[in-house]
Amino acid sequence: MWQERAFKILLLFFTVSLLLVSILVYNYVHEKNQIEQTAQNRVKQITLDTMAQIDTKLDQLSSIANALANDIRTGKLPQSQIINELEKTMEVTPHLFGIGVAYIPYINNPQERRQSPYYINKKGSLQIEEEFPIQLFITPCSHNDLTKYGRMPTCVVFIEYSLNDIKSLMKNIDVGKTGYGFILSKEGVFLNHPLEKYVKERETIFEQVELRNGALKMLGEHDVIDYVDERTGQSAWIFYQIIPTTGWIMGTLVVKNEILPKTTELEHKLIKIGLWFLALLVFFLALLFRAYEGERFRLWIVVLSASALLLVSLEFVWSLVQTSPKGNEGKIVEGTIIVDKAGLHQLISANTSSKSSPNYVVPTGVSIESIKFAEQKAIIKGYIWQKYPDIHQEITRGFTLPDVISPTIIEESRHKENKTEEIKWFFEGALRQQFDNSKYPLDKREMSLLIHHVDKNVYLIPDLEAYHSLKPSTVPGIKSDMIIPDWLMKSSFFNYRTHQSGIDVEDKVENFSNLYFTVLAQRDFLKPFIYSVLPLIVVGVMLFVILLLLGRVGSFGNIIAPLLALFIGVILAHIGLRKEIAAPDILFIEYYYLVTYVAILAVIASYFLFHKNRLQFIQYRNGLVVKLLFLPLTLISILGITIWVFYT
Repeated sequence: MWQERAFKILLLFFTVSLLLVSILVYNYVHEKNQIEQTAQNRVKQITLDTMAQIDTKLDQLSSIANALANDIRTGKLPQSQIINELEKTMEVTPHLFGIGVAYIPYINNPQERRQSPYYINKKGSLQIEEEFPIQLFITPCSHNDLTKYGRMPTCVVFIEYSLNDIKSLMKNIDVGKTGYGFILSKEGVFLNHPLEKYVKERETIFEQVELRNGALKMLGEHDVIDYVDERTGQSAWIFYQIIPTTGWIMGTLVVKNEILPKTTELEHKLIKIGLWFLALLVFFLALLFRAYEGERFRLWIVVLSASALLLVSLEFVWSLVQTSPKGNEGKIVEGTIIVDKAGLHQLISANTSSKSSPNYVVPTGVSIESIKFAEQKAIIKGYIWQKYPDIHQEITRGFTLPDVISPTIIEESRHKENKTEEIKWFFEGALRQQFDNSKYPLDKREMSLLIHHVDKNVYLIPDLEAYHSLKPSTVPGIKSDMIIPDWLMKSSFFNYRTHQSGIDVEDKVENFSNLYFTVLAQRDFLKPFIYSVLPLIVVGVMLFVILLLLGRVGSFGNIIAPLLALFIGVILAHIGLRKEIAAPDILFIEYYYLVTYVAILAVIASYFLFHKNRLQFIQYRNGLVVKLLFLPLTLISILGITIWVFYT
């Protein structure tokens, strides 16, 4: 009868766990999708709004071209009045760069049309190349519709539009700090991009690494592309809209980490799902192996299987902690990480105005040769180089390292190539750090080298072209054979950090000039595992073996000596740990020691109560209950502590 009740209870727990896991998974997926959809909708709306502004201007220009062509065709506008009409049109159309009427022999190509006597532009023909104008609308204005018979018209009205007007609209598009907008022609040629050379050299989207993976889809039927840039490791979206008037494609590239809200709620929900799924598996194993029948063999199969699942879960949590971008305080490195030139140019463009722009921009590179840790300091040696174009002769050469104590900076070399002077310095010094060892042995260390130029009106930008890869996980700027004893290099990158919020435009230059080269290191887990974790595992196994002897040991006194030896051994290991790792607070691994102390006391109490006949459930089948509970309860405690320390 009791087996039937046990089966029903297990089935009830399994059903409740299954329903709860299903509900939690549904809510998690729904909330995650809702967050992403909200972010996508915002960017889509920004893209649509910007596209509408551009289309309105282009449609106005198309109407102007058609109206002029019609007036000439019908004779309403005689040839002698064309220049006057063009000048009036220019006055009332601020975004019009140039306008003209071309007759034979000026009709054949764009450059020849500009030689027409009926052509004017805002800034004069000498400024044409600087303004990036294109002849946007070319409308026949012949008196007879010669195009019906496959013959070229003898007269066209042509409208020139400056791509700088588009640039001003796209400059401040709000799609994250390093996200940006771009415009493509029907053929995929860049008409606008944060990197102007793409426009000048008429490069296509298929030639750009960061956009190539989504190029075919973009020119096809998809309006949102989800992809990971293999070169930078960034997960991004690309949104695009067709500009109706011209058929151009407007795209926006958005880095997900910048546009999605940073919240720990989803992370906590995912952990909750994992814990309930673990419970679901345990109940499933109990039903599968018919633990409700009470046979010792079946009970041990369920307990050992559950313990194995708990070990796997614990290893998974450890792996998550080690691979997470979060530091010891649970915070992602602040600032804007720079991994590509387009994002860098967009960031600078969006955070400066003509009033606040610096006079000079100096590419700066860093190569770290060695790092050694001391008390609250990191001794760093390496090289920093800077590139100064010839036009920057009047600015001072050099830099400062404000966070380095008494730095040594020695000029290593100086040479000129392609009208650019490159200077390389060797530097050495102690970087001020606040190392937190409380998460030992899963702790991380962040070293951020702040670089300032000696002149205040200079931007330092990363010399991105000097690095083979900018993906942070490939640790660019770190010597390939550099070794830090007991530490592993996880990532390195350039980033900008501003000071307090609420600064005015005048202060943006100074704050934005805070260029950091950041290195993230993860403690090598092998040595702590051997010296700190493995002894605890051995002690735990020995405690379990001793507990299995419950009911076979003649007296309580016979078990005191081995348990006391284990207790003293754990205390000595604990003392050695505290001597080696200095921290004002309790270390993460010390909670495992506390669990071990409790486990030793629990084994002592089990033997004492068994021999004193104090509790019936301990007497049951020679202490079977406490034997079955030892491993799961110990592992549940360790898993719970790990989640509590790192995720609450």
